[in-house]
Amino acid sequence: MNKILEESIKHAVVKIEREDLLYDPHLILDQPSLNLIHKVKNLIWSQAQAPRFVFLYGYVSLYRELASNLENKYIQGTHRFFKNLFIAVAQSIEKEFPEMLNPFRAQLGFHEYDLEGYGVNENFKPYSFLEPRESFHTIKCLHFDSAEAVVANIYGPNKNIKGGFPVLADVKAYCHDNGLKISEILERMEGDEPLTIKSDHYKKVLSDYSFCFNFDMTNDMPCVIAFNEVMTGGIAHAATKVEKVDSDKNASRPLRHMTYTYLKKEEITHWYKNMNVETTPLCSKERTEKELFYKHVKEKKQLPYMINAPHTGAER
Repeated sequence: MNKILEESIKHAVVKIEREDLLYDPHLILDQPSLNLIHKVKNLIWSQAQAPRFVFLYGYVSLYRELASNLENKYIQGTHRFFKNLFIAVAQSIEKEFPEMLNPFRAQLGFHEYDLEGYGVNENFKPYSFLEPRESFHTIKCLHFDSAEAVVANIYGPNKNIKGGFPVLADVKAYCHDNGLKISEILERMEGDEPLTIKSDHYKKVLSDYSFCFNFDMTNDMPCVIAFNEVMTGGIAHAATKVEKVDSDKNASRPLRHMTYTYLKKEEITHWYKNMNVETTPLCSKERTEKELFYKHVKEKKQLPYMINAPHTGAER
């Protein structure tokens, strides 16, 4: 594990506490405090040494404690809280550091959608100008979401799931340490818009510049926010292997994806040109091999650097 990265991780795991919520006499509990917005903004970007990511957890237990009469609405409450936090952070960075968040001066805006992280997603159309995809599984290998400056995933609540822990990788640090341009090590995935890491570099990035969060996603709904803009942020994301706990029962792994993203099709096309990545998409076989790589490294006990939740029974 890169030592500078290891130090950054310690500051970027944040438990949501009562003081992180604005006072709310009606107990809607969906507004983050100004201090929390400022803290998360500085973790995503404030200077070159910023971690460029944050892992937030503990909101669900806090919601249940403060709004026990609204127990059945905790999922909606969690989504609203992290949405408000995410938008405030992204807009703050765009205002203070426009050249970092938006190097190609595109029109950016908020977008969100739901995904199933274990089963099949069908008739999926995240943007009005894109063709719908008939069916697909979410990407588990390391990748950047295309033309999305800042991204976030809210995980859970899982049902009958083990694994599927969030993985982040500091691809920018890997390129800096090895004298590489980030565009030199990326390639486009077949049938997908995201960019992934070429096989020659993938293993090194995963072993030395990646880390995963071993936190409860059944009783809690943690959120990862990452600076996804390839050239300036350089934080890729993935997930560890996902399996059923009980093979005979149904399982689900809900994800709410949020993004501060390019809003125009022509500007997304321009973004691809600026990335200057290879135009030949990554074939399905190579993608599968990269996703299976998690199984191989687990057998050899070489998982990405593991960050364990305090006092939880989360499975690995």
